[in-house]
Amino acid sequence: MQLIIQRVLEAEVTVDEVEIAKIDVGYLVYLCFQPNDTEDVIKKAAKKLKTLKMANKTAILENESFLFISNFTLLGKIKGNGISYHNSMEKSKAEGFYHLFLEEIKKLHQNIQNGQYGSRCKIKSTVYGPFNLIVDFKPTKL
Repeated sequence: MQLIIQRVLEAEVTVDEVEIAKIDVGYLVYLCFQPNDTEDVIKKAAKKLKTLKMANKTAILENESFLFISNFTLLGKIKGNGISYHNSMEKSKAEGFYHLFLEEIKKLHQNIQNGQYGSRCKIKSTVYGPFNLIVDFKPTKL
């Protein structure tokens, strides 16, 4: 499972011109699942986010907002003149993991918003920083 975490002053996501989620100060998080991810990895990753210190504080304890967006392309690799997505989990399985992750993180924190899995969307954000963190959760690293 790979995440890109951005510190934002605000962020919103729209699908078909309809706003489906919006946060003020907090974190915009893009996530992608790898073929070898397991339910255990997903649950441990959610718990790890609870205690992860970002910008010298624990965001969960500070009660900041999170907006989670699924992003299949995070694990894309350049292959010749194209991009290969073989490092990303198959769509239907990844969708189940996305919902499991949201379920787990919502048990730990109340200010959670999310995008719609697999949808073409527009994402607007005002990044505060720059603060961009790439986190790779693997079964052996948790």
